[in-house]
Amino acid sequence: MKKEDLCDAIGLLDDDLLHEADHFRAMRPRPHRHLRFLGGGLIAAALLLLFLMIPASPPVQPAPDEPKQLLQITPGSFGASGAEILMADDVKELRSVSPWNEDAQIDALPVYVNPDPLTDDDYGLQDTDGNKMKQMLSAAAERLGLDPDELRFYEDADSGCLYVGSEGVELQVDQALTLTITFEPGITLPDDLHFTYTASYAECLKVSEYLKERYAGVIGMRDPQIAIIGGDRDIDGVQRYAITMYEKGETAAEDLLNQQFRSAVFSCDDEGRLWIIRIHDPDLSQQCGEYPIISMQEAESLLKAGTYLSNVPYAISEEDVIAKGELVYRHDQFDRYFMPYYRFLVDIGEDKGMRCYGAFYVPAVSSEYIETMPHEGDIPQTAG
Repeated sequence: MKKEDLCDAIGLLDDDLLHEADHFRAMRPRPHRHLRFLGGGLIAAALLLLFLMIPASPPVQPAPDEPKQLLQITPGSFGASGAEILMADDVKELRSVSPWNEDAQIDALPVYVNPDPLTDDDYGLQDTDGNKMKQMLSAAAERLGLDPDELRFYEDADSGCLYVGSEGVELQVDQALTLTITFEPGITLPDDLHFTYTASYAECLKVSEYLKERYAGVIGMRDPQIAIIGGDRDIDGVQRYAITMYEKGETAAEDLLNQQFRSAVFSCDDEGRLWIIRIHDPDLSQQCGEYPIISMQEAESLLKAGTYLSNVPYAISEEDVIAKGELVYRHDQFDRYFMPYYRFLVDIGEDKGMRCYGAFYVPAVSSEYIETMPHEGDIPQTAG
């Protein structure tokens, strides 16, 4: 598909449908209906007192050097969602989703086995360790200062999520081992902080400094690093950011691993109060070892040659402009391995007065360790 065709296709969508889709994307899960909640004042006070008493979660460690096995890339996760196209006035508006930069001295990175990947034909529940889920909830409840004798655990059979509730707060762990802490009602922040869905980058940064000081213990981090991500615009040109944090590592590789696998995301409610904290903690117990990674320049050459994965309906050519590149991990539930990729944003045209940037992924692991390399967004059906 050419740039002009793609933008025409976007422009032909009914505006009401686009507004509805944008509204759906902004929707957030509601707290479980069976729990009773009280005000957040006592919770806020407890969090402040507990801050210095919380042991930090261990950082993600690079895997030891072990014999290398061939890695299989599964493109299923790319077809499970809509096309990853970001809209912005300029690519400089888009904040990086990775702490990596080209000056980082990283020659090799670990690859992890997804212990229970989904397939295209399998949308059932994963075989996640229920004991680990309960341990995560218990540890989070302890960090919040909740009385263990008053905790009430229960499971949602449909989703496989495990819950525990107390007055004013609900904790949930899903099958991807993402912990969600929901305060109901939300915790009021100081009047000079503007914590809303459309807060500017500067406003988000100011809020994040406040949250870092008071909630480091809650998210189990000794030295949380702030990462404001996002910056893309919706069809009305409204810009949005997300406040995230990760534990500072001792090396550039540890920084990358902690940010990609152990990040915490803070969300507000309609009144500008702190409502939800999500902490990602996927199972990384099965390590394949460390694999040599290619340079960004090598990855750019592979991209131009069609060696990439993407759900963007656009074929890369030599003339296309690569607007941005960064090193990330993909760890979707469909992925067989959690492995590093170079994520490139390519300028694919204009729509509604804004530039459109499509996301294209090139494996960062050297091709000699990959069973079948991707081609033009998919995996050729030639592998045995």
